[in-house]
Amino acid sequence: MKLNIHYYQHVNHEGLAAINKWADLNGHTLSKTNFKNSDKIPNPDLYDLLIVLGGPMSVNDDKKFPWLLEEKKSINRALNDGKKVLGICLGAQLISDVLGSKVYKSNELEIGWHNVTMQKDYKSIEYFSDFPSEFESFHWHGETFELPEGTTLIASSQACTNQIFSYGDLAVGFQFHLEQNAYSINRMIERANEKLTGTGFVQTKEQIIENIHNADMNNKLMFNFLDKFTEKI
Repeated sequence: MKLNIHYYQHVNHEGLAAINKWADLNGHTLSKTNFKNSDKIPNPDLYDLLIVLGGPMSVNDDKKFPWLLEEKKSINRALNDGKKVLGICLGAQLISDVLGSKVYKSNELEIGWHNVTMQKDYKSIEYFSDFPSEFESFHWHGETFELPEGTTLIASSQACTNQIFSYGDLAVGFQFHLEQNAYSINRMIERANEKLTGTGFVQTKEQIIENIHNADMNNKLMFNFLDKFTEKI
């Protein structure tokens, strides 16, 4: 089935990355709301799947970015209308906020390639049945969230407990970035090289680039997830 997929983009340098390729391979149609460009939010009737991407702002920055309030309302409406929603990084935090949970600064800034560990019963959730129990993935975040009521924790990392959650069959939040490819990761590095201190859970530019080959495996996991997540739309 060919899908109409809409996505919310918060900054120009953080787009769909490898998800573009997955959509193209499957013949899906893409449209977007770029909040940086003051694009309009569509009615959920116009899309089958909503993807909410990452960004450097906080979900609590609605005074600085007033469009966050409208974005949250639109995510809530999509869920109430039975639309499937995928949130990545900031997107996962926005879903958490919409579901009534607190989003706050993490104890640790987590940037670079870090291990993700799946929960013991994760294979019981079909979307993740083909995932390995542990793998290296790309992280870039300084905030986290309380697990929303009615959701299931699926994966964690050493620095951040809530890395993947599901909300029934409707929504999934990824705190980390399976969608990022070598090109998009290099773009992120170029824009924020000063943050890559090599301390704590923050890697250096060199460490990130040395392990950038992990992006191919990450992209395959994202494609596998998306195939399953959209199968019954």
